[in-house]
Amino acid sequence: MELEIGSATGAGYGEKNTMRRVRRNGYRDRDWETRAGTVVLRIPKLRKGRYLPSFLEPRRMAEKVLTALIQGS
Repeated sequence: MELEIGSATGAGYGEKNTMRRVRRNGYRDRDWETRAGTVVLRIPKLRKGRYLPSFLEPRRMAEKVLTALIQGS
């Protein structure tokens, strides 16, 4: 998420950049329900606009990847 939000804002966390497009505005907590259990996510907020991590959009595919990782451990 940090890499995605860095490219969306034009600067990394705490980085000063004159080309910054938008500023961060803290985090919001979100519970991500999967078959393996609940994962608490801290999703960065933006002052203008909205950010949703790319892995949350295709929920089924992301859940399959998480389940495969857990089973492989």
